[in-house]
Amino acid sequence: MRMTSLILVISLFSGCCEATAVQAEDVLLHDFARGYAPQRVSGKAFGTEPAEGNIGSQRGVRLYRGQRLINSYGQGDKATGRLLSPSFVIRRNYIEGLVGGGCHPRQACVNLRVAGEVVQPAK
Repeated sequence: MRMTSLILVISLFSGCCEATAVQAEDVLLHDFARGYAPQRVSGKAFGTEPAEGNIGSQRGVRLYRGQRLINSYGQGDKATGRLLSPSFVIRRNYIEGLVGGGCHPRQACVNLRVAGEVVQPAK
């Protein structure tokens, strides 16, 4: 199996896409500016805290929102890990997140789970 770093660039927003005269503002779920909490982190891939851009010799990390992001490059391509958010209520018609990295569905991805089942993987 070929390993790759996952640059997980996520600022999760629950946004409104209804065509109304006044649209509700986006609801920020988490932007990692103050660390990973309340997410649960396991493994070595993501380090002890979110990155502030490129790590070491890494180049090309850009287009993320805010000051920090989840980046799995700190331990090299072979490190693995998992970041699990607490449950949340989807209060808009969609969830927006930014994800970058290799194309490895269900290995390097973000999975939306409803009642424990993956309903929408993002790669």
